Amino acid sequence: MPSANVMHQVEDVTLWRRGVKVEGSLHLMQHHLVFHYVHPGPSHKPHASPSKREMWITYPMIAFCTYRPAPFGSRIQSSIRLRGRDFNFVALHFVADAKARLAYETIRNLTCRLGQLDKLLAFTYQPFGPEKDVDGWSFYDPMREWRRMGVGAGAGKAWRISAINTEYEVLHQ
Repeated sequence: MPSANVMHQVEDVTLWRRGVKVEGSLHLMQHHLVFHYVHPGPSHKPHASPSKREMWITYPMIAFCTYRPAPFGSRIQSSIRLRGRDFNFVALHFVADAKARLAYETIRNLTCRLGQLDKLLAFTYQPFGPEKDVDGWSFYDPMREWRRMGVGAGAGKAWRISAINTEYEVLHQ
């Protein structure tokens, strides 16, 4: 992952997901948050070597984000709880409350306060590497696919094919 895309990096973060706890670092990027951690390997293979892993969460998939600051004078860590639109739940626990607040404010600004639709990844993505040389639209013929599914296949059908906004333009008002 190119470090130029990272807006904030937070070390010493604990992630809880599906009852599994892993330690790592949180990288807050323009369109995703990425959690880097070392996976200990399967428990049934005691001599398996650990492997580096990443968990990517795109901001539009976050349905609910809750910041829980550490109560004053307690040993409880500050946390952020994420509920995804796909019903995935993630809890991030931070050693320092200031880092938790920074992460929460960044996530909130990139999910709730986006401001303009054209700031989404779909409008800013630039392909790189081998992806740049491939025309993905040549592999997929939507008209043929829709006909296969019965869309627009004769009178009396509830669905029909339209040419509205075929250029995928963003209209500013």
